[in-house]
Amino acid sequence: METRKNKVEFDVEDDFRNMQETKATSGAMDGMRSSGMKGKGTGSTAPIVDQAAIDAQLGISREKSKCLLLPSQIETMKQEYENLDKYKDGILKRAEYIKHLRMDMKVVDFIDA
Repeated sequence: METRKNKVEFDVEDDFRNMQETKATSGAMDGMRSSGMKGKGTGSTAPIVDQAAIDAQLGISREKSKCLLLPSQIETMKQEYENLDKYKDGILKRAEYIKHLRMDMKVVDFIDA
């Protein structure tokens, strides 16, 4: 059980790292093309962006989303999640969970109300 969870976490981290490297490489190549430079990318990674600082400079204020569900509704959704989690490792496919919630009459009743 723990091994499956670790593998999924590793795969997600690995995919994210590959995506960042691809993005950084393509960004470096675009910069070289626009500046007239020739040659291969430097292989550097993308700089870390401080989104809060950028938002402050632009005068953007971001609010956290508010949960408008009742505690009993949240508990119902948690129970459905646990029922679907056949390996009891906390890993579900998002689409599978949403599909199940859309077909569960208890959930449909409080979402459509």
